[in-house]
Amino acid sequence: MRSALLLLGLPFLLGAGTDLRLVVHRSPALAKSGEATAWLEAQLARANAQLEAAGIRLHHAERPGVRIPLEIGSRRERHALAEHAPIDGDLHLFVVRRLANVDAAGEICGVHWRYRGPARALRDRRYLILSLPDALPDTLAHELGHYFGLGHSRDPANLMTSPGRAARSALAPWQLRRVQAALRGALRAGALVARPSAQSSPAVRK
Repeated sequence: MRSALLLLGLPFLLGAGTDLRLVVHRSPALAKSGEATAWLEAQLARANAQLEAAGIRLHHAERPGVRIPLEIGSRRERHALAEHAPIDGDLHLFVVRRLANVDAAGEICGVHWRYRGPARALRDRRYLILSLPDALPDTLAHELGHYFGLGHSRDPANLMTSPGRAARSALAPWQLRRVQAALRGALRAGALVARPSAQSSPAVRK
């Protein structure tokens, strides 16, 4: 059994794991909202349930004092968030009330975004943006899948299917191995830093 688990590459079953901090940025209005806080906790719990098989545990901390718009309607507005998402070893999540689809009419639940604007100092900063009223319960988990290099799937039972995935979708073993490989690369490069939960305080100031 042990050798089979090693071949699957599921380290959490063998007691290993990596704690990552998710820094949450939201407007003062959403920061004071009990609904938004409960929604965030549910998203985080679902993401942890999906990623524990890859050996990842997420802990969140708030970034106070940063003015985040309630609506993101353009590529420029998405790029503007890069200023608040340094490559500092943490994952960064922006929570808004409305997230426009920049490729077609309408709105979307969430996005994994990479800065590709003109400012060289901000190049390759990556972060997640979620729309509170529109996001599915597993949208954070889905966008984290993109962060760790996963593309879309057509299998309704797969977490990376969008739209139309099943309510209890999951990642396949090969996808979990890819997430693990991406995590190892990010840790080696310093883009992500393992932080035990004791280091994830309710508020982070940088």
